[in-house]
Amino acid sequence: MKINEGAADREQTDESLRMEREKTDHALAERQAAEEDSDLVVHRARESADAVLTEARAKADERLEASPHVGAHATLAEARRGLRLRQHLHGQRDTQSGRDLLHHHR
Repeated sequence: MKINEGAADREQTDESLRMEREKTDHALAERQAAEEDSDLVVHRARESADAVLTEARAKADERLEASPHVGAHATLAEARRGLRLRQHLHGQRDTQSGRDLLHHHR
C-alpha cells in the first residue's frame, strides 16, 4: 500500500507544480503584454511631442525671419533648419536646445 501512496503523492505534487507553472506563465505573459503596451504608448507620445516641437520651431523661425531684428535670430533659425535637415537625413532626435545650437554655430 505504501507504493500506491507514494505514487499518489508524486502525482499530486506533479499536478501542483504544473498548476504553479501555468500561473507563473500566465502572469509573465500579462506582464510582457503590459510592458509592450507601455512601450507603444511612450513611442506614440514621443512621436507626437516631436511633431509638436518641430511645428512650433518652424512657426517660431518664420516669425524670427519676418522680424526686423533678423541678426542673431537668423543664425538660430538657420541652425535649427540645419539640425532638422540632419535629423531628417539621419533619423536622429533633437538633443540640443536652441541656445546650444546658437552657441555651437558661432
